Order: sequence, then structure tokens, then C-alpha cells
Amino acid sequence: LLLGITIFLQVRETPNVPADTVLPLYILIGALFLLSIIYSVYLVLVPDLWLLSIFQVMVDLVYATVLIHFTGGASSVFTLLYIFPIITSGILHLRRVALITASAASILFGLLINAGFYGIVPLADWPWVIPWSRDASFYLVWVFIVHVTCFYLVAVLSSSFSEQLHRTKATLSLKERDFENLSDLHTSIVRSIPSGIMTADVNDEITFVN
Repeated sequence: LLLGITIFLQVRETPNVPADTVLPLYILIGALFLLSIIYSVYLVLVPDLWLLSIFQVMVDLVYATVLIHFTGGASSVFTLLYIFPIITSGILHLRRVALITASAASILFGLLINAGFYGIVPLADWPWVIPWSRDASFYLVWVFIVHVTCFYLVAVLSSSFSEQLHRTKATLSLKERDFENLSDLHTSIVRSIPSGIMTADVNDEITFVN
């Protein structure tokens, strides 16, 4: 959806936009749908969903990096897409994997910035790309620090919420087990009483007879 809106806005603003500019976005859209189909097929074939989910998260990081490169590099509006794989890691795999994902996102983003700044990878022919100069190095460092800080904060927060949810579920499971044990004990005690016991509800309907 975001890629489609981006292509629509660019073509509307620049009607004679070169095909080479939007072609990578079309390829990325196709790759995204293809990956979704592959994941759906492998979901029922792969026994270890834990590894599959980690693989998906890492592929998403690479995908976001490629998308950011073709839409402006450090000046791309899609840099926040790194946050979604980090949140996914925090929810599914808790803090350790979330921090690893944040580290991987930081490394990929840092490599992307340096590759564009030093001309190792040519900047995409995107109309909204800011041509960085040698004087902008401190600004790029600032952009990198801001993003890395956000990555790790998102990792810590998402994993903290997920861990709290897991603890709450574990506590509820223990409470339910204790309640079931107490109910079984109560039933066993009542059934073992030699006197006849009968209970009824407010409508005088019998609910239990020992």
C-alpha cells in the first residue's frame, strides 16, 4: 500500500518520470507478494516455526534496506520501516532477539548511509533524494544516532510488553490450575461425606447430589 501510494504521488508530481526510477519499486512490490506466497506455503511444511519467524524478520530488514536505498537513502521516509521487524521480534522472541534485530537494523542502516555518502553505491535516481556532500557528515552521524536510539528503544519497549504479557498468562494459568485443583478437592470432600447433600440454585433446580 505504501509503495503504491509512493509511486502514485511521484508519477502525479512528475508525469514524465523515467521508468528506471519507479521500476525498482515495482520489483519490490512483486517481491513482497512473492515472499508472502512462499511464506504461506512453507508455513505448513516447516516444523520449526521459531527459525522461520526469525528468518522472516531478517529478510524484512534486508527488504527495508533495499527499499530505503531506492527511495532516498538516509533522506528516505521509509527508514521507520525498520521498526516493524523489531516490534515483531520483541513480540515473538522477547528481548534478546529484539536487541539482535535492532543491532542488525543499525548495522544495515549504517552501511547504507556510508555506502551512499562515500559513493560506494550510487544514489538512486529518486526525485526526493538529498545529495549529500562532504560537509554533511556530522548531520548523517546525527541521523544515524537518532535512528539507532529509536531502534533499541522500540526493542526494549516491545519486548518488555511481551514479557509482561507472558508473565500475566503464566500467572493466570497457575491460578486456573489452582482453582481446578481446589474444585476437585471440594468435590472429593463432598462426595466422601456419608450424609446426603443436595444443592439447588435460586430457581430450586438441583445442581449437585453426593
